[in-house]
Amino acid sequence: MSVARCQEINARLRAAGITVREAAGWRNRGNGQTSAYEGGLVHHTATGYGIALPGTGVGALLINGRPDLRGPLCNYAGNDDGSITVIAAHPANHAGASGGRSMGPLPTTSSFNRRVLGLEIVYPGDRPMRPAQYRAALVWANVVAAVCGRGDVQRIRAHAETSVTGKWDPGEAPGRTIDMAAFRDAARNLEADVTPEEHRWLKFVHDRVAGMLRQRYYVRDPVRGAREVSNTTPGAIPAQVLDTLDGNTIIQRIAPLLDDEARIIAALHQVRDSAEVTPDQVGQLAEALATTLPRDLVDEFDTRLRAAYDS
Repeated sequence: MSVARCQEINARLRAAGITVREAAGWRNRGNGQTSAYEGGLVHHTATGYGIALPGTGVGALLINGRPDLRGPLCNYAGNDDGSITVIAAHPANHAGASGGRSMGPLPTTSSFNRRVLGLEIVYPGDRPMRPAQYRAALVWANVVAAVCGRGDVQRIRAHAETSVTGKWDPGEAPGRTIDMAAFRDAARNLEADVTPEEHRWLKFVHDRVAGMLRQRYYVRDPVRGAREVSNTTPGAIPAQVLDTLDGNTIIQRIAPLLDDEARIIAALHQVRDSAEVTPDQVGQLAEALATTLPRDLVDEFDTRLRAAYDS
């Protein structure tokens, strides 16, 4: 479910106005562990200010790692222009063991990497991050808490709070960590800053698209992978919305959205005159839905979806 979780986080970040950059290969990148995400951890890179992308020094560092620690070194990077780069969907080598001075509700464990998503903010740490970086970090914390932490921002911690080896990141001066209590309070209060337009778009996606898809159930088969079953099958797991929409293992192995195409287009017809959905948002939706279709139908569906909105 790592990719599904990150897909949802990315969508929510974009809905909140954050530019999300994607480092090629992020869907398959990780340290080999299986995720059990329940929160997030904030770090600084201890480099100069910058943007983490493949081909940049800090991008290569976060993707490939250091001589003493292989990559990826985080799941997300907070860039100095306020954008966020997706580095890896699967667990990254950023957290080490946990059990530090302020764990909140997060567990004490030697396998902390698989329990928390990591945000490496690209700045020195011995001076404050850029205002745009701080704002983006707040949005990331709010979103990760919502997606992975049942809405509890106490599940967002600084590395300084959980480390058992004396880490002090993310910093604002030499050896001094930012005020994480104030950070969490600000992240919690971000919901008030979401505009009505953003609420309408999120509601459209949920009610008009996700709401039209029947609930599917699956079991994890060690030989065949994820396999769709009826809801009465022993061990049946209800598929979440993103299991159906994001093109992950489940949707690749069970029915794609072809049967729902007409209803999706009909839903767009219902809202096209309301000014609640913009052409750019239709484009984002088309891209997300196209990942569930056979490759030879992607262009056709994208064209038909946009035409339904424009007609």
